Amino acid sequence: MERRWEHTSSDALGQEPLGAAVRKFAAAQDVIGNAELVLENEKQVKFVKPVSALLNDRLAAVARSRRNVSTLRLQLDAIKSRFNSATPHRAEGMQVELEKAEDALCDAVEEGTKLMKGVVESPEVMRYLSDLVAAQLAFHEQCAHVLSELAPEIDEMQVTQEALYNTAKLS
Repeated sequence: MERRWEHTSSDALGQEPLGAAVRKFAAAQDVIGNAELVLENEKQVKFVKPVSALLNDRLAAVARSRRNVSTLRLQLDAIKSRFNSATPHRAEGMQVELEKAEDALCDAVEEGTKLMKGVVESPEVMRYLSDLVAAQLAFHEQCAHVLSELAPEIDEMQVTQEALYNTAKLS
């Protein structure tokens, strides 16, 4: 008997303005929730994954370049050490080797700098960021549209609820 009473009460609430308003609000939240799922998917597909892949590739090249610079720097230091401790006659012969090592280090530093600038100045990341902003804008526009349609309906239901309440109060 108690369950029948609960069922009847929920049916009555569903037909009252409050129940109808809650159902409409829930439907709007369902649309917004689905739009948010689409947004999260677009963020992953259009921003996170491509930017991660791009940066991982480019930063791996930068890391290799950095290791190369470090190796060449150590080689140059070793050559300089041998050069400084060499006899004047032997030092003359090592001069070419020293200059080649310095040139190799300078070239490697320039290459590393060029690679790092490529990471920072690449238009690809900006394009992915633009896609992310567009996806978020579409999401927020959809939310605003859903809520702007819902607001006047809820306002109308609120007026109806007040009228029913005032009528019942006068009876």
